[in-house]
Amino acid sequence: FQSVVYPALQKLLPHQHFIGGVAAVKPASITHTVNIGFPKTYANQQIGSDGSVRSPLIRSWLNQRVRHPVFFDVREEALIQTITDRAWITALRSQQISTLAAHGQLDVSGVGMSYFCFSGMDVCDTSISTTLKSVVPHLHIAISHPQFRRQPHHDQPIKKASTLSIREKEVLNLVSIGKTNGEIADILGISAWTVKIHVKNFMTKLDVSTRGHAVAKALRHGVVG
Repeated sequence: FQSVVYPALQKLLPHQHFIGGVAAVKPASITHTVNIGFPKTYANQQIGSDGSVRSPLIRSWLNQRVRHPVFFDVREEALIQTITDRAWITALRSQQISTLAAHGQLDVSGVGMSYFCFSGMDVCDTSISTTLKSVVPHLHIAISHPQFRRQPHHDQPIKKASTLSIREKEVLNLVSIGKTNGEIADILGISAWTVKIHVKNFMTKLDVSTRGHAVAKALRHGVVG
């Protein structure tokens, strides 16, 4: 991605730093990233140890009913809602990053997405929004291609994925589209307690501690999708 795709991207959208990746949507969890220029300490702050998304900019994009690019000026603090968000903006300021632009694209299943964030752009320039809308579908294809994937440090290979039962995979698929245990129980005609057991079992087999990380890891390794 860095040697083939990125040089052309930099010409189309001049910027200072770039980070992009692939993530599960519900709950939002990152499966892999490509960081070009953002300080490593800042980039690491955007991803929890379980792969969870910590960037309020990505959260803002996900929360939109209509998918448009989102922009952020560090002087406005418009996206700040939590203590974690405060740490995010402090990190931006410490790295002298003043503006960000972000956009992404859902995959055809609606379960996964790609996201792309740029620093150092003029957030008042409407032509940037137009260019992002045109370029992002191509970036989505490129970054989703297996050739460009790199396994993140927090995502160990699945050793027991083949042992997931048919029912565990059914439950995992429903979790991946945001269904609660109660909703899954109604859909499958089983008790909520039984659903809880299946969730516990697939999390153990996937070697994860949260439902979000389970979905992200399963997406990455083709267990669901």
